[in-house]
Amino acid sequence: MAFFITFPIFILGSIALIVFYFTTRKKIALVLIGIFWCAPILAYFLRIWEPWQPLILKKTNFYGEFKIDTKFYPGKNSQWEYDHFTFKILDGDSFKLNILDQNKIIKTYSGKIAWNNNGPPWIIKIECAQPIFDQPIVLYRKINYFYFVWHSKKYKNMFFKKI
Repeated sequence: MAFFITFPIFILGSIALIVFYFTTRKKIALVLIGIFWCAPILAYFLRIWEPWQPLILKKTNFYGEFKIDTKFYPGKNSQWEYDHFTFKILDGDSFKLNILDQNKIIKTYSGKIAWNNNGPPWIIKIECAQPIFDQPIVLYRKINYFYFVWHSKKYKNMFFKKI
């Protein structure tokens, strides 16, 4: 995606610098064109700038706090879910699902996580009696981020992102 944005900028910038050079005959324009094109090529070979490099997920990437992502389905329902649910994945394969009311925790469900051992941990099964979620948490990923989807009979799909 970044390529389709940056490449036209490089082309337009180069054209502008070439026009500038031919109208003024200042050699600084040629130097700027060289820097303009050599910097990203050099960065690519040095592996400094890799917007297309996928995020390699490890178990430690999942440790932390997750909140509802209101961008998936904006509106009153997702905002209400954002205000009322959060969960944490803790070191030691445990989790805490917090139910909130006005940013105060009113109920916490704790339990263990059973990771999928057949490759990457894409599915997390919660070993805890809680009335909200009836299916395993499913991890979805894009090239440089990931999010969890929990299905609930009452709330349907809930999209959590790491904060």
